[in-house]
Amino acid sequence: MIAIRTGQNILDVAGNISWIDDKSLRLIEQQHINQALVRIPRGWISRGNGQEHLTAIRSPVLTGAGGCGAFFIAQDGLSLRAPGFCNVNQLFDANTEQVSSLELLRGLTSTMYGSNAVHGVINVLTPNPFDTQQSNFSMSIGPHDYSRGMFSVSTKTEQYGFLFYGNVTKDGGYLQDSGFDQQKFNVIHQYQGGKWQIKNVLVVTNLNQETAGFISGFEVYKDAALKRQNPNPEAFRDSQSMRVYSQISYVENDTTSFSITPYIRSTDMQFLQHFLPWQPLDENSHNSVGVQAQFQKDYGDLTWLSGFDVDFTQGQLREMQADTFSPTLPAGIHYVYKVNASV
Repeated sequence: MIAIRTGQNILDVAGNISWIDDKSLRLIEQQHINQALVRIPRGWISRGNGQEHLTAIRSPVLTGAGGCGAFFIAQDGLSLRAPGFCNVNQLFDANTEQVSSLELLRGLTSTMYGSNAVHGVINVLTPNPFDTQQSNFSMSIGPHDYSRGMFSVSTKTEQYGFLFYGNVTKDGGYLQDSGFDQQKFNVIHQYQGGKWQIKNVLVVTNLNQETAGFISGFEVYKDAALKRQNPNPEAFRDSQSMRVYSQISYVENDTTSFSITPYIRSTDMQFLQHFLPWQPLDENSHNSVGVQAQFQKDYGDLTWLSGFDVDFTQGQLREMQADTFSPTLPAGIHYVYKVNASV
């Protein structure tokens, strides 16, 4: 569904597309999204501390606004963040550990995904309750106080499917004061009856991370007394996100289809910018509501595709600094603003 938001034969996609299916993801059992997407050619997720990351798709590893503004990152075709409100680490807003597949489209893509899809698209696909065979639970443990529990509870009838799944992770971190606690929960309710299909999805995530800074010094990694020290024990990142949407589709004779997807999206994040010498505290959030609608008609070798996207977002950001760094960077509030955006 990555090219035109509907199922397609991979040979019919006009683009460089790769994907990782659920069997491969179960084999990987990733602890970080880097471990999965590193298997896709020309795609690279640079692993940061905890769950942080930077993205590259046929590009350098980009940071700052370019680190997210140049990529379209989505779940079931819906952007994880509102247009203009992206974050370089936004993939931790998705339960990539328990998806049905990960899709990656490399290179400049269709305007269907907006101006963000400059270098490529990453699309996270949620499972289908009708394809889920049974409920399960698993537990993983590892060094540095790492532990993770994953679960899935499913039930289905001829027309209705229900799936509740999620994971809870605790990691003490390799460096001092560098661990994180993370929780991700998904609820899916699906209906299939004749020409109609409806998929209702609720996603909730929470991340509480103690962020580590970089150790500097020549060959310091060889010094056992220094290589686990954290030069920024005060650094942290707390992030919460919620998305709820309903994918409603109608198919007539395999040649005519219509779909509409209303959605609500919310994120809230606070983090200390330890990578800046003056270390300001950043607090940002946004709430949005929108809808995607699409009509498709096939005329033999010709396909007519039309539709519209609407998104209304209210966002805000507040940055303050505890101590004076210089006359131009005094203690106190640096700026506070709110934005109303419509697309």
